[in-house]
Amino acid sequence: MRRKTPPALRAFGILLSVAAALPAQTVREKVAVEVITVRLTARDAAGGRVEDLKASDLALTIDGKPVAIETFTGPEPIAGAPAAHGGPTTDRSGATATATEASLRTMILLDVPGTHPFERKDACAELDRFLHGSGAAGGEFLVARFDGKRVEMGTGWTSDPEIASAALRRISGSGLNGIESPGTVAGSTGPDGFSSATWIQVQTERLHEALLEALAAFPHSPGSGRLLLVTGGTSLMRPQELTAILACQITPAERTRLAAAAGGMGAAHAREIERATFALWSRAVNPAGDALTMSDVVAKALEREVLLIPIQAEALDRGSFDLSGSPGNLQEAFRTASSDAAIGGQPSPHLAAGMAMTEVAESTGAEPILVSRKASERLAEIAARATYTLSFVDSSGDHRYHPIGLTCRRRGVKIEYRHGYRVPQDEERMLDTVVAGFLQPERRSDPMNAEITQAKSTDSKERSATRLAVTYAPPLETGASDERPIEIVAVGEDRDGNRTEPVEWTGTARRGEDGDVYQAGVLLNVAPSYAWSVAVRDQPTGLTSYVFVPAPAKP
Repeated sequence: MRRKTPPALRAFGILLSVAAALPAQTVREKVAVEVITVRLTARDAAGGRVEDLKASDLALTIDGKPVAIETFTGPEPIAGAPAAHGGPTTDRSGATATATEASLRTMILLDVPGTHPFERKDACAELDRFLHGSGAAGGEFLVARFDGKRVEMGTGWTSDPEIASAALRRISGSGLNGIESPGTVAGSTGPDGFSSATWIQVQTERLHEALLEALAAFPHSPGSGRLLLVTGGTSLMRPQELTAILACQITPAERTRLAAAAGGMGAAHAREIERATFALWSRAVNPAGDALTMSDVVAKALEREVLLIPIQAEALDRGSFDLSGSPGNLQEAFRTASSDAAIGGQPSPHLAAGMAMTEVAESTGAEPILVSRKASERLAEIAARATYTLSFVDSSGDHRYHPIGLTCRRRGVKIEYRHGYRVPQDEERMLDTVVAGFLQPERRSDPMNAEITQAKSTDSKERSATRLAVTYAPPLETGASDERPIEIVAVGEDRDGNRTEPVEWTGTARRGEDGDVYQAGVLLNVAPSYAWSVAVRDQPTGLTSYVFVPAPAKP
């Protein structure tokens, strides 16, 4: 999705002496202690369920250092089977508990420009079969499409597979033919080779942004999630892979120039878009970078505990590789292709995309589906595996990415698990929820019955501005003051889908005439033509309400 940052966007009315106006507070030093959960699947050499795995069979390391497993739960029942009880849970004290089936949320995201319509239609037919199979029973589903610029929701979260199937049928055959694969472009010696490579880089960044937005749409509530991405795989390349595969390097200046040309905008505007994009998404692992990467996407998937499962829908140059073969043969093909690329050779486009898909999926604890016509069969096979959950204590409180190492001491047992974790800050969770409000404005949390209206206004220099009037009703403590400190985070979107950078405002709300409602106002120096997704946090209680404010009707 293209981003546009209105010039000099800022919130007016910020109290310069907020601290002086608030009552003194006692400062208490505290150490954040987080309990991290890791879901893992276990199977034997023949692919069968391993029902008797124990915590003592596993060795856990964080940042390469041994860490104690606090609890171990499983195996969970097979999806679609009666699930009155799971297996036993054992903690370090030896106590046991009963596990219950987690709510499984599955988002299906169709990468329209990255797939051929025929291949995409075949993949969607397989996913339709999966939705009507036992492996999908009892879960929630959401279907969306990426059109090359923005994510469009075909459904909200629904437990009715028929609604998801209908959305798949509506959008499965739409869109343009897929873009060229990196291997095809790298072998091109014509005058358009460099431009084609640059186009792939721009499209890659757009897909990365779309994936980050899709991941933000997963609720923060406990459960498990998976994102099924139907794609050709070209745009999942990581920077180091592009360096090895593409015949030319793409400079930031060239990327900015092409983005400006593709969007009909100037280079300054294109740089503005990149800045707005990073204000929204670069917090996870790339705070000082100049381009979104799959590392940012993987970090977000790990934060949301979402399995990222690419489903390859690409008909070009399959070569002689059967990517549905045994994992050993597939990994050997990948190693051979990587070696060839290192000495100047090129893997086939299909194999190169498969390499990227495998790396991305395994980082989140998943596996790619590299033959789309076997998607339903593969998803059913994965769902039938024995699934366990372990937890450990993280007291670092540094909000950094930490690699997870997990090995099984039992011979012949294969496990899959997410290879890292990161605990996002509360402010990041709030901003993610604000951004997701554009995709799902009807699904919001509003414990304080907040209401926001926008109206035309002007700033101190008589420039066009927008005023957001906020009212909310927090639960009041005894002797509540007539003034309450609040925090507001807002993101605006114009009618073309361009987004503003986040607006952060901290100030004071004042009690209204009815006594239970508090009011505040924020003045923004942008024209009143934006829709707004807003978070209102009441500082004394810590409660946050999320409100979507539609754009004013066109005159």
